[in-house]
Amino acid sequence: MNPMLAYRSWRKTSHRPGILVVDDDIHERTLLTAVLWRNGFTVWLAGNGPQAVEVYSVLHAEIDMVLLAVRMPDLDGPHTLAALQKFQPDVRCCFLIADSGHYTDEALLERGALALFRKPLSLPYVMYQLRNLLHSHQPN
Repeated sequence: MNPMLAYRSWRKTSHRPGILVVDDDIHERTLLTAVLWRNGFTVWLAGNGPQAVEVYSVLHAEIDMVLLAVRMPDLDGPHTLAALQKFQPDVRCCFLIADSGHYTDEALLERGALALFRKPLSLPYVMYQLRNLLHSHQPN
């Protein structure tokens, strides 16, 4: 199935920032989608790194921020971010961390992450930080 078909009805509008949620945990994706949508964001989903790259390759102009799990099968978060940066070098990304594995916080930030959110997520904190990050990192 082409994952792009699932995203066409979620097109970004000018007043709703676009967020790509990338996490192999369906429960995390579902919860984040509901909370983000209720808080005024347009949301696209990917269940792994390769799906994220596919979605981002088509929709990167509409995606204002990527929420990216660090540990995922096939292509982990840092490697997925590197692939996304080929489409847009200044992609804005926040890592979602349950277990960072061998990556230190400093290493994740050096790869280009704007913030690190630890699981279980404090959803009010995530919403507050996303709004601040999107406001303070407006594209020129």
